[in-house]
Amino acid sequence: VGTLSDVGNSLRTVDSRGLTAAGDEVLCIAAGIGYSVAMMQGIASLVIALESNQECAAKAGELFSELNLENAVVVEGSLTAAWQAESPYKAIFIDGIIAAVPFEIFGQLADGEG
Repeated sequence: VGTLSDVGNSLRTVDSRGLTAAGDEVLCIAAGIGYSVAMMQGIASLVIALESNQECAAKAGELFSELNLENAVVVEGSLTAAWQAESPYKAIFIDGIIAAVPFEIFGQLADGEG
């Protein structure tokens, strides 16, 4: 679990990718209950929260509804495979610590975004 400062620094990195909210989709891998997604939804047209834990995914969905986050959706699936169904993404945010980024994830970035 990171600090609020860590989240802020990461969001500045996402923002520096030039998101304009008009057609820019972001994938958040390991979204947990959606804290980072809730913050990112203000700078992208769509943020997809990918979570492998069923309970966390359900809670994120409830919170997104409760907060009326219409451009944030949660999907449940494998974190290492990312979420091909909505790719390509303008940015992919990994909300956790990993030893290495699986190669499949890079293939889901829009051309020139890697």
